[in-house]
Amino acid sequence: MTLLVVAVVGMLGGSAIGFVVAWWIRRRTQLTIRHAYIAAVLLGVLLAGAGLANAGALAVAIVPFFFAATFASAVGRNWRLSDLGAGEDLLLEAAQPFPVVIAHGTKVAAGGDPPAFGDDSAIPALSFEQP
Repeated sequence: MTLLVVAVVGMLGGSAIGFVVAWWIRRRTQLTIRHAYIAAVLLGVLLAGAGLANAGALAVAIVPFFFAATFASAVGRNWRLSDLGAGEDLLLEAAQPFPVVIAHGTKVAAGGDPPAFGDDSAIPALSFEQP
């Protein structure tokens, strides 16, 4: 019963620490949250190994670290996806001062609105002549 209580407290404490780690990785370092994925997988394998070896004390010692890495990767992934929107390339395109080429060939200044759908007047005629 005591190991169960310690494990539950470790889960809650590890989750809180994971939240802080995710924020720290996102705001204060050059790391990406993908580094927490690696830690979560490795700690999960270590926790499973401790469970298979019937090493309850070792498993209880690993639980806070496992939950910290898992919670950090989950929260960080959620923040990363909300920051990026539909994809990382869109964030990079919005940050560059150069024109962005739309699929049908018209150029729009960075931050400008693309032509309306079905507006064929905005599509330039194809010309292979040198200016």
